[in-house]
Amino acid sequence: RLAGKMTPYSHHLDAGRFSVKTGEAGNGHAFTQVKFTPKGVQWIAGLLAAWRATAA
Repeated sequence: RLAGKMTPYSHHLDAGRFSVKTGEAGNGHAFTQVKFTPKGVQWIAGLLAAWRATAA
């Protein structure tokens, strides 16, 4: 957790599956934003496809 927000494990960040953006809003409050990278989208799609194949 980073400032009470869920964040990805470091091995997922190191693998390039997520990007973490930090900044400051116009009102002075700090924020953290986690996004999937294109590599992360492919990774999660593969996990979902594998799960669907075993569930069928």
